[in-house]
Amino acid sequence: MSATSNEWLVMIQDRPDVLKTRYASSPSHIANYKPIREQGQLIFAGPMLGAHPQKAGDPLNIVGSVLVLSLDSLEDVWRLLREDPFNKAGVWDLEKTTVTPFKSTVRTPFWSNFRDLLSLASKNE
Repeated sequence: MSATSNEWLVMIQDRPDVLKTRYASSPSHIANYKPIREQGQLIFAGPMLGAHPQKAGDPLNIVGSVLVLSLDSLEDVWRLLREDPFNKAGVWDLEKTTVTPFKSTVRTPFWSNFRDLLSLASKNE
């Protein structure tokens, strides 16, 4: 990564009826992003929801993913998306993905809630 990296807002829709595959692929998907998060290339990421749960403990209505990446080029973004375990498992619909140049002006410290998300995943199985 060069000092002139650009930021990209990425919105990816899931294919229909892939929630079980998404949850099964989540550990490898999360592990895949650890190195780029540590290098400062992953600004934030998380699931897109069709709606918020009505009450605590309700399953998440996950319909896709949102990422903000700090990478040099659009080609770098697409390469990363194509190599992602969610894409390889058929979760993401890359044809319906939008990648938009972006510049974040406010950032908060990283706080991992992956354990909470994985806990909810087990409730959906």
